[in-house]
Amino acid sequence: MPPAGNSKHALRSDGRGSQHGRQDLQTVVLAMRIALLATLCLTLFAANSLFCRAALVAHALPPWQYTVTRGLSAAAMLVLLALCHLPPKHRFDVFQRALAESSWKASLSLLGYMACFSLSYVNMQAAMGTLIFNACIQIAMLGYGLWHGARLNPWQICGLAIVVAGLLWLCLPQVEGAPPLDATLFAVGVGLFWGAYTLCGRKAHDAILATAGNFFRCVPILVVIGLASFTTNPAADPMGLVHALCAGALATALGYVLWYRVVPKMSLVNGSIIQLAVPIITAILAVFTLNEPITWHLTLSSGCILGGIALCILSGHPKDLPKST
Repeated sequence: MPPAGNSKHALRSDGRGSQHGRQDLQTVVLAMRIALLATLCLTLFAANSLFCRAALVAHALPPWQYTVTRGLSAAAMLVLLALCHLPPKHRFDVFQRALAESSWKASLSLLGYMACFSLSYVNMQAAMGTLIFNACIQIAMLGYGLWHGARLNPWQICGLAIVVAGLLWLCLPQVEGAPPLDATLFAVGVGLFWGAYTLCGRKAHDAILATAGNFFRCVPILVVIGLASFTTNPAADPMGLVHALCAGALATALGYVLWYRVVPKMSLVNGSIIQLAVPIITAILAVFTLNEPITWHLTLSSGCILGGIALCILSGHPKDLPKST
């Protein structure tokens, strides 16, 4: 029989080992939870493009009707999510708190983003649109940083050049499969408006309330546009409206709120890098849901654009460039 002292020491060691084991298990569970939530968010972001393309092309829903339905359904869902987000004693003034966190600049940028988003997908494939959006968002953020005194290092300059080259190659009219000029310009507008929306929201203290408030501010404008659009051009297929409702309530409102839950648990670089998976997820899902082909032109352009964006992010410094959402 071993000495009593050794037995006590062994028990203490076993206790510490069990505690460390539980902590390791909790860490693994937390990491898996973050990974699952991040995957769900990215899939919802990709679904935005898929819902839009399906509603406009497969069900012939006019783009303005899609924009209105998506925006209003997102605002309605955000009311519920904001109520769940706030403590019970603050729920009675949810609109006041949300509007205080938002701004008209951000709301108009959001409205411009949603309008260009719908108009771009009339004549553009889902994956191609997502690629152009991501490239233009990165260019807009880098441009803002340069305008306000930031300096790009050589790797960032190289990454930006690769992004621009890939974008030009993707959109060249002479290349087979390139999108029409009007769709390309609207897609560029999506990226620029989203970049502006992101920059407007940097000072918000509560991202969920700020998002809700910005959508609330859009509601009167969306109602006016909706009355004009639905009066002059009734929806051809109710399933188009169903796709728009799902895009607003699920892919937009729920996707944004879940993303704001996940982002604080990741580094800025990791949060930016994993968003590069959205065009890839969109392209894969579009094959099965929209019968859109993955061409060599799209694949090689994607490699240039996403590789250039990744190089810009990985070689940058958080203090040099504005934080994106």
